[in-house]
Formats: sequence, C-alpha cells, structure tokens
Amino acid sequence: MCRRFFVQRTYVLDTSVLLSDPQAINRFDEHEVVLPLVVVTELEAKRTHPELGYFARQALRLLDDLRISNGRLDEPVPLPDGGTLRVELNHSELHVLPSGFQSGDNDSRILAVAQSFANEGRNVVLVSKDLPMRVKASAMGLAAEEYRAELAITSGWTGLAELAVSTSQIDELYDSETLDVDEARDLPCHTGLVLYSDRGSALGRVTPNKTVQLIRGDREAFGLHGRSAEQRIALDLLLDPDIGIVSLGGRAGTVLPVSGCQPRTDVNRIDHRSAHMCQSTRSRIYQPRKPSACGLRDYGIAAGNLLPASSGKSGRDQLEGGDSK
Repeated sequence: MCRRFFVQRTYVLDTSVLLSDPQAINRFDEHEVVLPLVVVTELEAKRTHPELGYFARQALRLLDDLRISNGRLDEPVPLPDGGTLRVELNHSELHVLPSGFQSGDNDSRILAVAQSFANEGRNVVLVSKDLPMRVKASAMGLAAEEYRAELAITSGWTGLAELAVSTSQIDELYDSETLDVDEARDLPCHTGLVLYSDRGSALGRVTPNKTVQLIRGDREAFGLHGRSAEQRIALDLLLDPDIGIVSLGGRAGTVLPVSGCQPRTDVNRIDHRSAHMCQSTRSRIYQPRKPSACGLRDYGIAAGNLLPASSGKSGRDQLEGGDSK
C-alpha cells in the first residue's frame, strides 16, 4: 500500500506579505510560519502610514491576540488550521549570508533568518510580494514564492450571499420572477443572492418585502453587460429607480466609474422620456478617489498636482465614450 508522508514546510514571511493581507499567517494550512523580529518592527513603523497604516495595525492586532491567547510568541503557537506561528528573535546573524548580502539592512536580516533555518535542514520557503526580495532569495539558493492569496474580507458587509434551494424553487423563480424563501427573510434588504440547486442556479435580490426578485443575466445599460454575479447584481441595483444610493467598492482596474456612472445616466434618460416627469432622477454622481502615490507621481497615475489628479475628467471621458456607442 502506498503511503503519503507529510513534509512540513517553514514559511518565512516578510513585511510586504502582511501589508497586503493582515491575515496572511492563517493562509498556510498545517505548516510552520516564521516572522523575523524585524518584520514586527517594520509593521510598527507603518502604523501611521496614510495608505498602509490600516493593514499594519490589523496585522499587529492579530499578533497581539495570539500573544494574549498563548502568553508568548517566541515559541511556536498553534494556528486554527493546524500550523504554527513564531516570531523569530534569533537566527539573524549576517555571517550565514554571502558577502554581497551582508549589508545589515532589513532585507538582509530576513534573509539571514531564512538561511539559518535552511542550514538546520528545514524545508524553507521565503514568501514575499517584493520582486527583488524573491530574486535575492533565489540567488542564495532558497526557495521563494510570491504571496498570491486574495485579501479576505474579515469585516463589513459584502452585499452577496449564497442560498441552497430546490430545483422546483429555481424553476418557480424563473417562471414568476419572484420567490418566497424563508432563509432570505433574515438577510438585509437588497442583498444579492446566488441561488443554486442540484440542476441549476439563478441570481436574485432580496426585496423590501423580503421576497427574492429574479436578476436576469441579459440586462444591460449602454451595451454594458455584467460578467460575474457581483457585476450583474450591481447593475440591477444601479438600474432600480427606487434605490437612491448605491455604493460600490473595488480595487483599481475594476471599471467602477463606468459601471457606476453609466446606468445612472441611463435611468435619467428613461425617466425624462417617460410620460410623467420622475422627480427621483439622479442629479449628481459622486466619484471619490484616493490621492495615493503611484510610481514617481505623488497623486496617483494622473499627471499634475492634487487638483487635476482628483478631477472627474476620467469619469466624464468614460461616460462620453459609452454614450457614443
């Protein structure tokens, strides 16, 4: 009989990992996670950073919760998925590194910890979001990986839920475009739903009277179609004239200005063409933009100082481009 032997790996994380995902220490299953002490020091230095401060504080709070639960962190403490975490105070001697890496900076200290554990015979993997850091580790003969786990939402409302229903309920929803489901009554109004059964699925939304309203996948505005469940539900919300405010959030590149602005203008156009003048038309689109540094620019990718970089020209260009199609 063939047996599978478990080989535990030692993942050494640098600061960039925790700044991208404060819950990163819980993403390595049953393996050992090591945080060099300099990582905690760098997190402390980032606590008041305008962009990274939140992530640094969240990571430090998680470490403090583990400290409270276990008393100390210099020895391996258990993690929920069976792995362990330790803050490594030792193994930072630079003499274990090649001469070209003994600069004494924070990267060198993290590499020294990884190299020291590797010298002890452990299966070490250095995990970093920083490309030069991974290159340095590979140049030393260490295994290096990019941290790719998505940032999990640990708090706040996502606006989306999943419900398991019967095949007959899916058919009823498609036939009548409405469905009464007991589980949906406990959800907030306008929650997007992914309903699935053994033989099919459907998208819906919780109405004010707590029934489920069907969301059709072929709905569009100015030629825009939702591809994912989230986009289709967002488009349905944006096209509903009875909803006064719709808040959408997402990372750069998710086409929020187009999806957020164009349906609103579509609603306005429909209202003004109707026989009666609807008084609930949208008169303003609010498009916030963080003045984040990007490369060599102080205020994002747009050229200029704060005023032109934060103007609404990009949103207006997208509206005009969609309107011309």
